[in-house]
Amino acid sequence: MKIRVLALSVITVAAGFGETSVSEPFFTTCSLAAGPPCVLQAAATRDGARKKLGTRDVVFDAPPGPWQQELQLKLYSGANAVVGHIDFPAGMQLSIESVSASATIPTGQTVRLSLTTSVRDSVATYFVPIVKQESKDGADWFLGANALRTYADGPALSILVTRPDLLGDATVRVVVSGILAYAQ
Repeated sequence: MKIRVLALSVITVAAGFGETSVSEPFFTTCSLAAGPPCVLQAAATRDGARKKLGTRDVVFDAPPGPWQQELQLKLYSGANAVVGHIDFPAGMQLSIESVSASATIPTGQTVRLSLTTSVRDSVATYFVPIVKQESKDGADWFLGANALRTYADGPALSILVTRPDLLGDATVRVVVSGILAYAQ
């Protein structure tokens, strides 16, 4: 079963640039004077081609079975939130079994991570605990892993990373794993 969906990660940042593991850095079209939030206007597909939001042109050929995906999100100085979307085929349902995360943020800051899913038009948000492990080279390192059983209907689930501070760059990697099945 081949389904066409957009393979992108949508980023909301205070202003300027954002980055995900799907592509190289991209530019948002908001001005610095506009203030937060500044929303992504274009994204790159898995092959690196730039596309406007709303196009659907990457083919997924994902049979049912074990599934995992890693997403890297970057908060640049001046941004306190970033949203990433993990795509999987429409018409499929993901049974999420685990979420793990690692974050590198400026020393003294905190970071929060949540996962938002939709099942049969019911939306729920799950918070993933991540705790500080060590401080090194001007950065604090956070790790978290959460075994859970929740579900997401395709074509995507959302990951939100927030921090109360705006100074310095922060990088967060999130891995979601589970079982992909045809939606019932």
